[in-house]
Amino acid sequence: MYKNSNELIADSEKEMEMKELANQVSLGSINASGPSGIIKTATEASSILCGIVEKHKLYADIHGKKYVTVEGWTTLGALLGIVPCEVEAKKNENGDWEAIVELVRTKDGQVVGRASAMVGVNERTWKSREEYAKRSMCITRATGKAFRLSFSFIMTLAGYAPTPQEEMPAEIKEIPIIVDRDKIKNGLFYAGKEGGKEGMTKFYQELSVHDKNAYTRKEWPNIINELLEEVAKDSDLTEEIK
Repeated sequence: MYKNSNELIADSEKEMEMKELANQVSLGSINASGPSGIIKTATEASSILCGIVEKHKLYADIHGKKYVTVEGWTTLGALLGIVPCEVEAKKNENGDWEAIVELVRTKDGQVVGRASAMVGVNERTWKSREEYAKRSMCITRATGKAFRLSFSFIMTLAGYAPTPQEEMPAEIKEIPIIVDRDKIKNGLFYAGKEGGKEGMTKFYQELSVHDKNAYTRKEWPNIINELLEEVAKDSDLTEEIK
C-alpha cells in the first residue's frame, strides 16, 4: 500500500521528533539536547545564583572558602523549579535526630532527589539544645544534602564550596588560620614590578577571602600605595646600576 505525500511528511516529522527525544538529556528540571546544553543551562543558573548569594551574603567564610547556607541551596532549587519536602523526622532510641527530605519538581510533582541527615546526641554544639531545635537542624541538613547530591556541580560553577554550610563540622570551623602578611606583601610587590598598579589589583582580586581580611578596607589602599613607591624606587635603583 502506497502512502500519499502528506502521510510521508507526517512520518518524517514523527521520526525527527523521536530522534530529538532520544538525544535529549534530563537532569531534575534541566532538559537539554545534550551534555553541552546541560552545562549551558547550569552555567546560566549559577551566574544568577551567585548574584543573589553575594548580595544577601548567603554563605559562611570558612578558611577562605565560601560555604553556602541552606537558604542559598533552596534559592538554587527555586531557580530550577524544585522544592524540598520533608518526608520524615524522628528521634532514635540513642537520642540522635534523623530526617529524610525529598526534592520535588513543581511542574509535575516528580521526586528528583532525596537525602537523609542527622544531628548526633554527642555533637558539642547541639547536645544541650532544645529538642525542637535539633529536629529543625536535621531537616535543614537533609535539605542541603539533597540539593548537594543532585546539584553541587552548579554551586561549584558559581564559585562556591560544594558542601552546605550546615554540614561542616564545628571543629573544622574553629581551626585557626595564620595569615602570612609578609608573603602577601611580597606577592603584591612582585606583581607591581610586573604589571604596576594593574598587576597589584589583579593579585589582590585573586587572593582568598581570608587573605583579603589580613588588612582592613582602609588599610589596603595604603599598603598598595606604599608598595608602589617601593617598586618605583627599586626600578630607579635598577636603572642606576645599568
